Amino acid sequence: MRSATVLSRLGVTLCSTAPRLQLQPPTQSLVGLSRFSSIHRHRYCNMAASRALLPVVYHPEYSAPQLGEKHTFPMQVFRRIHDRLLQRRVVAAQQLEQPTHMPSRAQLLAVHDANYVEAFLTGTLSQASVRRIGFGDITRTQTLIRRTLWECAGTLLTARLALACGLAVNTAGGTHHAHPSFGSGFCLINDLGVTAETLLREAGNGVERVMVVDLDVHQGDGTAAMFADRENVHVFDIHWWLLSTPTHTQTHTHTHTHTHT
Repeated sequence: MRSATVLSRLGVTLCSTAPRLQLQPPTQSLVGLSRFSSIHRHRYCNMAASRALLPVVYHPEYSAPQLGEKHTFPMQVFRRIHDRLLQRRVVAAQQLEQPTHMPSRAQLLAVHDANYVEAFLTGTLSQASVRRIGFGDITRTQTLIRRTLWECAGTLLTARLALACGLAVNTAGGTHHAHPSFGSGFCLINDLGVTAETLLREAGNGVERVMVVDLDVHQGDGTAAMFADRENVHVFDIHWWLLSTPTHTQTHTHTHTHTHT
C-alpha cells in the first residue's frame, strides 16, 4: 500500500493510510503502547475500532539541562507539559510512550554533514557554532547532547506509532533550524529530517513520500534547505514572513515550487 506520512512541527505525526481514530473527551482514560513492534501494532490497531487511542511520547531528559530561569529557551516546559497532561487527566499514565534507542550515527549522517555530526557528538563544536545555536557553553556537554538525541528518538518513535495507529504526539521536537552542516536557533540536530529520511529508507513500511507541516512563527529554514532538491519530501511551511531573511524566503519559495510535482 502506498503511504504518505505527515510530520508536524507542533509534535503531531499523522499517517494517511492508518486506521481513522475518533478522539474521545480528554478526561477519558486512554491506552498507549508499551513499545513499538508488530505485535503491539496489531493489538493497538485492533483496539482502535472500539475506542480512541493517542500515544504520547515523552522522555525525562527532554528537560534535563538546567539553563536558568532567565534563559530564552524554556527547557523546563517539556516536563511541565508532561506533568500538566497527567494532572488534568488529559493523558493517562499507561498511554505514555518513552523512546529506548537513540538515533544511530548513520541516521544522523543521512541528513547532516559528517564533520558537523562528529563535532556535535564529541562536544567539540567551535565557539562560532555554539553562539549560532544559542545554548552557550552547555552546548558541548553530554547533558545537552543526550537531550538532543533523545528528542530526535522521540520524534522517530512518534512517527512509527502514527504509522501503526494513525495519530501520535511527541511532547518535544520540531528542531527545524538545524541545517545539514550547522545548528542554529536552539536546534542542533534536525529531528524532522532524521525521521523523514529514516522512514523513506526503511524497507517494508510503505512510506514513499513525506510531508513536513511547519506552523511555527519562524520559517523552518533548516528543514527547507535539507530537502530543497527532493521530490519525495514536501515542506509545507506557514510562518510570519517578516521574521525571514531574504535568503530564507528564497529557500522557502523554492521548496514549495519544487515539491509540488
